[in-house]
Amino acid sequence: MKNGQTGRMTNGEIDRAGAVLKSSDPATDEYEHALSLVNEWRSLHKAPLNTFQIALRKKAVKIDVGYVFAQRLKKMKSIKEKLVRYSKMKLSTMQDIGGCRVVLSDVEKVYELRNVYCSSGIKHKLIGEDDYIASPRNSGYRSFHLVFRYSSKNPAWDGLKVEVQLRTRLQHIWATAVETASLLSETSLKASVGEEDWLRFFALASSCFALQEKCAPVPNTPNTMDEIRRELKLLDERNDFLTKFEALNAFGKYADSKDAFNKDYYLLYINKSERLYRAIGYTKKQYEQAYSRYVTWEKTENSVDSVVLVATNSFDSLKSAYPNYFADMREFITAIRNILN
Repeated sequence: MKNGQTGRMTNGEIDRAGAVLKSSDPATDEYEHALSLVNEWRSLHKAPLNTFQIALRKKAVKIDVGYVFAQRLKKMKSIKEKLVRYSKMKLSTMQDIGGCRVVLSDVEKVYELRNVYCSSGIKHKLIGEDDYIASPRNSGYRSFHLVFRYSSKNPAWDGLKVEVQLRTRLQHIWATAVETASLLSETSLKASVGEEDWLRFFALASSCFALQEKCAPVPNTPNTMDEIRRELKLLDERNDFLTKFEALNAFGKYADSKDAFNKDYYLLYINKSERLYRAIGYTKKQYEQAYSRYVTWEKTENSVDSVVLVATNSFDSLKSAYPNYFADMREFITAIRNILN
C-alpha cells in the first residue's frame, strides 16, 4: 500500500479499486485484490476516528451527561451501494468511511456541541457541514453532519476524512427504526428505496418528531400534527406496520454476550432468517483480531445477514447506539403509539 509520496495508496489507486468493487464479478481475482486494498485503506481511518472520539466525548459529557457515543468504519456493503447509487462518486471522495455519532437529549444540545467543538481550536479542517435538522431530507432523515479532513504528520493518515453526526434521541430512534424496518421490507429504506407506503410512513413519523422538537417538518408532508396523525393511522390500518414492527422484538440472542462488558470494540451480527443477534466484545489489543473477523464475516454477508464493527462509550450504551442490530424498535413503536393515541 505504501508509496513514496503519500505513505498509502494514491487517490487514483483507491478510485480504481472502488470501481472494481462496483462493477466486477466477486468471484474474480481482480475483485478479491481490490477488496483487499479497500479493506486496508478503510482500516487506516481507525486512528483519526480515535482522535475525534476523545475530544467529542470530553465535550459531550459537559453538555449532556446522558449522551450516547458510537464510532464505526463504513460497512463494505454500504460502500458498494453508495458507489452504485451515486454513479459519479469516487471512493477517495466518500466522506463517511470513518464516522462518529453523538446522540444528545434535545436540539439545543446538538447545536451547542457543534458550536463548542468547532470553536475549540482543533487542527483538523472542517470541509463540509449539512444541517438536516433545519432542512430534513425528503426521506425524513434529520441530523447535523460535520466532515473534517484529518491533519497528521503521519502520511498514512493525513488527509483522511471523518464524518461527525450529531442528533437528538428522537432523530436517532427514527434513523435506527428505518434500518431495522429494512429487515422486514427487504429494501434499503435508508436510501429511499422501497414501497411507497413504507417510505411515506417513515417520512410522516419523522415530521411528527420534528414538530415535537419545534423544528421544520419533512418536505411534502403536512404541517400540523392532526393531519399527520390521520395519514399515519390510515397507513398503519392498511399495512399493519406497528404489529409487524413488534414482531421483530422476538429476536433472540445468538450467543451469551456477557463477556462483552467493559470492552472497547464490539462486533454486532444479525441474522434475519434465524431471528438471532450476536454481540462480541474486544479490547484495544484485540482490535486486529476484531477487524479481521469483521472482514471475513462481511464476505458472507447477504440479504439475511448483517455485521458491523463499532465502538461506544460503554456496553450499556451499545443497544442505545445500535438498536437495529438487536432488532429493537420498542422506543419507536411507543413514540408512534403515543402520537396515534
